[in-house]
Amino acid sequence: MLLLHDAWVGARTIAPIPYSEFQALVKEGKVADIAIADNQIHGTFKAPIDGKSRFVTTRVEPALAKDLAQYDIKFTGIVESTFLRDVLAG
Repeated sequence: MLLLHDAWVGARTIAPIPYSEFQALVKEGKVADIAIADNQIHGTFKAPIDGKSRFVTTRVEPALAKDLAQYDIKFTGIVESTFLRDVLAG
């Protein structure tokens, strides 16, 4: 029951955003803080955006993100599940 509640609260307060939007928000000074994990970046907006005070985005390789940032397109990373491959390999 608690996991369901936490998921519901998270969905209402955390905005999943494309990596390109994250970069734009950083440049605009709208990001207060971030925590960087292997595949994702979690952070807090300085002021809520669309009613959400926190965000999450999937990381994109820095060199590729730099190249793509010069174009007017949205881009994001994708975390691929390796569960099945890991089970079959084990």
